[in-house]
Amino acid sequence: MSCAGAAALAETEALLPRVVAAVAVCGCVITTATVEHRRTEAWERRLRADTVASYEKSLPLAVPEAVPGRVLVQVWTIADDVLALDYARDGRSEPDVFVRISAGGDPRKACAAWERDSGSCERVAADRWLTEKGANGRQVLFARVDGRLVEVDSTVLGRAEALVVAGGLRAVSAEYLVDFEVPREG
Repeated sequence: MSCAGAAALAETEALLPRVVAAVAVCGCVITTATVEHRRTEAWERRLRADTVASYEKSLPLAVPEAVPGRVLVQVWTIADDVLALDYARDGRSEPDVFVRISAGGDPRKACAAWERDSGSCERVAADRWLTEKGANGRQVLFARVDGRLVEVDSTVLGRAEALVVAGGLRAVSAEYLVDFEVPREG
């Protein structure tokens, strides 16, 4: 019996056909909802698989070993090869430490690109350069770590804490990063 046939039976005056119609309509609703749910799940699995494949192809699959007093709350991409990581005190707080990791680059040159908007660059360690914007306490530390360019941008971390963030990276899977990714509108 089709859903339309069940709806037609519902218009009769006899009780049994109306009960059969009600059961059939309920079956149609449940079946439609189940099919739609399965389609949505399949779409989400395909999107996840595509995103994982994209991350594995182009992004540096690494995060800082430590970000003092902060947890990773969001992952997104700036370009095909630049991973952006946002850290906050906890999952409910606004991010206040921003880390960008790219496949490579020179930390001195990257710092120099910020000089026109910030203060001058200061070498704070080997392959570590810092620029500070005095008015709001914002500082951006540039470092080369494991062949990657790491930028630590924050108004809350001190110099020593920023150096800790830029001190080392740990490898992660693309799946790990996808779990933190900003949901796409679609």
